Amino acid sequence: MGFDDKKFEEYLSEFRPREPRTLGTREPGFLLRWGARAAVAAMLVLIAGATLMWMREQVQRRIAAQTARFVAALAQSATRDIARDVSLGRLVMLYNRDPAQLDSALAEASRHLLPDVERPGSTLHSLDHD
Repeated sequence: MGFDDKKFEEYLSEFRPREPRTLGTREPGFLLRWGARAAVAAMLVLIAGATLMWMREQVQRRIAAQTARFVAALAQSATRDIARDVSLGRLVMLYNRDPAQLDSALAEASRHLLPDVERPGSTLHSLDHD
């Protein structure tokens, strides 16, 4: 070992090993801890709300289209089998939408569903003449 090596050894012996201190841990702030979670929750609520509004609009459009088709079918043809189009579900739907339309639809349907008692040759007319 040379002179420089001894000097270097003496220099290194001056250092005493000691245990390193722990790194300081900082508590993340409230926004760092909960901000991202709150943002994700808010986005999920917005997406769910938008989806529900879109679905509700689609259902309302479908109901409006069915009601319009139903009213048009009632008014379109007297020769068509109208009893097939009159159902409790459709009448309730028409009542919920517009009671005045229900009244006119029932009046139109009754002309075709109920027998014409005054028509000559009908069963009810023949019962009237004993």
